[in-house]
Amino acid sequence: MVKKNILILILSLVAYDLFSQTVTEMEFRNQPITDILLVLAEVGNQSILPDETVDGKASYSFHNMPFETALTLFLDNQGLYFEKKDDVYYISRIYSKYNGETDKISLKTEEEDLQTIIKHISRRINKTILYDSLPRDELAIQFDEGDVESLLNIIIKKHDDYSLETGEDYFYIHKQSSSGSRNSRTPDVYFTTKGELLSARLENVGFRNVLLNLMEIGGHEYSLMGKNDYVIEVFNFKEKTYEQMLDLLMEQGSCGYQVVDGIYYIFDRDRDEILNKLQYTVDIPLDSLSADSLTSLLPSSLVNNLTLRQDPRTNSLIATGNLDSLETLESFIDNLDRENPDYGWTRFNLVHLDADEISSLLPDRFSGETSVVLSEANAVLYYLTEGKAAALEDYINLIDVPNRVFPVYLDYVSAEDLLDNLPPNMDDSEIYSSYDDNLVYFVGEEAKLLQFKDTLAVIDKPVPQIRYDILVIQVQDTNQLDWDSSFTSEILDEDTQTAVTGTLGSVLSLNFDIVSQLGYQFAANLSAALNKSEAKIMVDSTIYGLSGEAVEFQNSGTSRYYEASYDEDGELEDEGTITEISSGIFIDLEGSVSGDGMITMDVETTISKENSVDSTSTYALPSTTEKVVTTRVRSMSGEPIILSGLKQQDISYSISKVPILGSIPLLGLLFQTRQEIVEYTDFYVTIVPFIEYTNAVPLNDRFENIYNHLVAENDS
Repeated sequence: MVKKNILILILSLVAYDLFSQTVTEMEFRNQPITDILLVLAEVGNQSILPDETVDGKASYSFHNMPFETALTLFLDNQGLYFEKKDDVYYISRIYSKYNGETDKISLKTEEEDLQTIIKHISRRINKTILYDSLPRDELAIQFDEGDVESLLNIIIKKHDDYSLETGEDYFYIHKQSSSGSRNSRTPDVYFTTKGELLSARLENVGFRNVLLNLMEIGGHEYSLMGKNDYVIEVFNFKEKTYEQMLDLLMEQGSCGYQVVDGIYYIFDRDRDEILNKLQYTVDIPLDSLSADSLTSLLPSSLVNNLTLRQDPRTNSLIATGNLDSLETLESFIDNLDRENPDYGWTRFNLVHLDADEISSLLPDRFSGETSVVLSEANAVLYYLTEGKAAALEDYINLIDVPNRVFPVYLDYVSAEDLLDNLPPNMDDSEIYSSYDDNLVYFVGEEAKLLQFKDTLAVIDKPVPQIRYDILVIQVQDTNQLDWDSSFTSEILDEDTQTAVTGTLGSVLSLNFDIVSQLGYQFAANLSAALNKSEAKIMVDSTIYGLSGEAVEFQNSGTSRYYEASYDEDGELEDEGTITEISSGIFIDLEGSVSGDGMITMDVETTISKENSVDSTSTYALPSTTEKVVTTRVRSMSGEPIILSGLKQQDISYSISKVPILGSIPLLGLLFQTRQEIVEYTDFYVTIVPFIEYTNAVPLNDRFENIYNHLVAENDS
């Protein structure tokens, strides 16, 4: 009935899904292993059958795992194995696998007695194994892919007085005597005598052999009714009486005895019965606390190995256990049960806060006080003066309130980006998104809200915006203008200051601030080249983009061509496709701003040109040529980047004819003049990135800027 109640209590605390066979949450504390397996079987809706080797107690917890994973982890932790047959899990401390065709067996166990292992092997190989009384010896075996005879020889290897006999249908492990007879043996001498006192110093000897010698010394007859024979690893006692030595030997062999008509009847005893002889019981009287309230104050780790009872008549606690545990318990109670008229125990029941975390939330003046956490009741006990207890109650009432919800508006960061990239000091369980991407809700205490806002002030910053001023110049004849040497900024002397407007008239209307960025000399040379049609402004534009985002510029034209379709016989079909060919200037930019104000840019510039159709076919598509420059550069805000090397060579032909005569077939060639014209074209791409903080300078203020840059600075 008690076991059934324990099982019901455990199952009531377990959340599980029988259909998915997933263990959501389960915890055991010092429970029998067989009971834990029974609960797992109920949770997983499975059949589990442990054998006689499964015993002991365990503490274990499971969280969110499939049934078989939970079972495997638990068994590994306890040194157990399972084998699944016909949807039944067979659990044992011994794992074995046998191949009848090859007579090969594998066996693993971490700690099991010799007799149980032999019985297991017999069942596995389906063959009789006979044996004489075996020593009570626990073995750890790791045997892989070997024959059964070798395994049995390894098991008895430790015991020289045992040998293995192999028959066609059986194995026999028999115990040999010194004379070779199995039924007679002259006892070895293990004890020395000094008067009526006995001494022994033994290691790794059989219990039955030592018992035989001791009975011979006492001149007693005995009947050995026990089935097992333990191996005594260490037996070292000096000058004990015969009765004392016999009791000590019985403890080592897990045996007891009863004398009837002068005959000693020896029988097996459970080790727990023997250990009970080492248990002590103490009566601990209480002065300030009641016995009933004390049991709820004791930590579980302190009383796991103790048996406690209350005595209401004397207001005392009766505890049974080993001496070390009892001394620890008495020391704890002495500290708890202090007589002080100014102090007393006050219980604080918590509603919203967790009792296990309350100590971390209290001010320092309460940190040194004696306290006991009652986790199951979500309460805490403090040993305080009346005044301090009142102060603590006021403080707990102040903080033990339901969490409030605070709306927090975001200026630049979106709610999605914030939740995806929370700093380590933020808890995602306290921050919730809303219908508005610029609004989040913070759920928690006001003190934590202030901490959240302080962190948010560092995060919620605008992404830097970059302005790109782009100028692309096409130069027809580079020999007439040294462009490279012209990319410098200079200050005009007094003789040329008045000529600024006249010299730069053709470039001042450009969106690109040539004078400020590339210098007066370059601006003058460009203005002259534009007037002579030796240069042409292909791009004069400003585009904007956020730091880390790509922007594109395209100044192109698109031609559409009808592309014919032919059948398998090469005949022209009625249906065809329209092909588009785009040519012009394509600029792809992606810049990012670093903390020191530098701008790093990935730049790809493409100059594409559509060529003439060489074929006389109506449906031939023209070819295209592309010049591409791809680079990564870094510059300060306002510092120009110049890309060159985009050169093109165009060849054209012209024919001059003498009227009428030049058109005569063959003979007309004598009256024609053919000329091949080769044109060289360079493209210069200038990009000036700016970190955008203020509005751009209006175009009508350009002349004032030029004057200040070229004239006023020189005057100063």
